[in-house]
Amino acid sequence: MNLSYFRSIHVLNFILEFVVFHGNGDLRTINLSSDSNTLNNILEAIKEEVNLDFNHFRKEVLLVKIEERMSMIGLTSLRQYLIHILNNKEEINKFIDNFRIHHPLFFNDDSLFKELEKQISLRFQNNRGERFHVWIYPGCFGEEAYTFAIFLKNMKKKYNDFFEFKIVASNFNPQAQEIAIRGIYEGSTLVNAPADYKSQYFRQIKKGNNSSNIFIINENIKKKVVFLCEGILCGHSKSLKYNLIVCRNFISVLNNDAKHKLLKLFASHSIEGTILVLGAGESLEGLTSNFEPVGTTSQLYEYSKIVKEHKFSNSFVLENKKPRKKRIPELKKSSSRSRSNMHEDRVVIPQKDILLIKSSQYAIIHSNQSPSKMGAFGLGSCIALILRDKKNDVHGMSHILLPDSQTSKNEEHLLTPHKYVDTSIKELRKELIKHGAHKKNIKAIVVGGAHIINVDHEIQNADVVIEELKKYEIPVEKIDIGGKRGRSVIYDAKDGSILVKNGKTNEFRKL
Repeated sequence: MNLSYFRSIHVLNFILEFVVFHGNGDLRTINLSSDSNTLNNILEAIKEEVNLDFNHFRKEVLLVKIEERMSMIGLTSLRQYLIHILNNKEEINKFIDNFRIHHPLFFNDDSLFKELEKQISLRFQNNRGERFHVWIYPGCFGEEAYTFAIFLKNMKKKYNDFFEFKIVASNFNPQAQEIAIRGIYEGSTLVNAPADYKSQYFRQIKKGNNSSNIFIINENIKKKVVFLCEGILCGHSKSLKYNLIVCRNFISVLNNDAKHKLLKLFASHSIEGTILVLGAGESLEGLTSNFEPVGTTSQLYEYSKIVKEHKFSNSFVLENKKPRKKRIPELKKSSSRSRSNMHEDRVVIPQKDILLIKSSQYAIIHSNQSPSKMGAFGLGSCIALILRDKKNDVHGMSHILLPDSQTSKNEEHLLTPHKYVDTSIKELRKELIKHGAHKKNIKAIVVGGAHIINVDHEIQNADVVIEELKKYEIPVEKIDIGGKRGRSVIYDAKDGSILVKNGKTNEFRKL
């Protein structure tokens, strides 16, 4: 057995790079407009050889994965890689292996499973005695499918009349499917699995240190999962309606057309109350779908017969599109009756037509876009970091929760870099430069960092932001930090104005 498939890899960082370092230390950027035909030829060569259509994926994702392979074999152009892939069929398998969407750990999101148990109990308590169907898309190397099989097995133990269940896992990589069916994993993939789960559902077949221990999944759990090899978005061979659909860390790598097709595919296999599970940091906002947010985590959606448009996404880079014709309401001056001690610079503003940046998320916009405003509400000890290059009209905001990425578990900072001060500043600066900013023109605005409950990270957040900005030689234009009350902030890229409010008042003041 080739255990190279089991090597640990990081979860895809969806804030993907367009540039790579080469041996001479220079930065090179692939010009997608000039290399588009070559990229298409590479994808056609792959499709012809293994019948996998990668045109559903975002081109920037494909370029990153191709550049990784080019770097490994010492190539410097897409043309060279096309020639290489045509003359070396084994390279296609290596590319697919490198492209995999992989969940390297069992039970890698404890809070998700707690909320999911609650939502399943609420929605399907009257369905007891019926078969509970689950669809995992994609199934990859099996960790995801077996994790949910163990999760439901324990729900069945906890609730006496809980239904029988069956899991279907679709896969587009035949090699990955073979590994999944075997159900053999390195011990490092079980670091998050509760001890009783590990003893009940896994059997050790090779001893060594923690990384070289090898385990096989329990046969009773294996029997709960059916693995299918199906083309990407080619439909689904099962005619089942599912109670639970799991699609973690996959939708973010698809282009918009593919996202809509996938959501329609999921809707066609859903019933009233079907729950859709996305990955941490993923969202359906910006898309039209039959799924509505549900529960206390942003990862869960519920099927609805009514198709709705989710207006904005808060974890993406807005493209430089023409402004919408719809007029954005102007900021309205507060009347003197609103508050007797009102200052001139205070305004009351509507929250619509503002791109809300939630915790651990970010956005990059230009002044000619709609909306041109970004906002972070209820900051508390969090930091709203605004980086901007007014000369080149590139503006970014991130909503930072914690000071140091070294405290992240299971390398969470790779998936959510904007959760931490150090990684957020690095990534936001990089995104600004990628979208046309010059590093010498970038300046910062810092808001938040209140001392609400006197924990260590509250004190550190504001201090660490200032120190990290100094490392990158980014001057701070304006700052409003500390104090005992939380804040909300709105930034308008059109005129560069910053509006801040403290506490629960509806009134904003100009910073």
